[in-house]
Amino acid sequence: MKHLHAKCLKAALEATRCQGLRQVTGDHFTATIDGAAFNADDVQGFISFGVKIVVGVINEGNNRRYISVAADEDLGDGEHDVSLDGKVTIGYMIENAGEPNLEYPAESGRAHICGEGNQQEFSGSFNVKLIEESPYKEIEATFKVANLHRLA
Repeated sequence: MKHLHAKCLKAALEATRCQGLRQVTGDHFTATIDGAAFNADDVQGFISFGVKIVVGVINEGNNRRYISVAADEDLGDGEHDVSLDGKVTIGYMIENAGEPNLEYPAESGRAHICGEGNQQEFSGSFNVKLIEESPYKEIEATFKVANLHRLA
């Protein structure tokens, strides 16, 4: 994953653990992972390190599952390639209490990104293939977050 995207993802995941952030009505992150539904309990968007990122979270007790979409802040609206170190990166992460996080980045695919004209909104859709080592193969999703939080 691109260095700045990884740095922004780390900061965004830490911020999603913060109780002070509130999801805006109408925000959503809906996906299928190999055909199984992923409907986020919480959706948060951030701008940091020149990157816009949206994180969809499913809370399962002490465990959490995340899908993240990161795009360079200067990226225009439209269709873009997804790759491990491109301008758009996508990943699936599983966080089980007391165990190392499992991370499965997208190796290839396409994303439709919207938000260039509105610095506070970030939305889009994507269909990606995860890395070969992943037990999961494909994610298809739509997302929208109306309010991006600026991280230090």
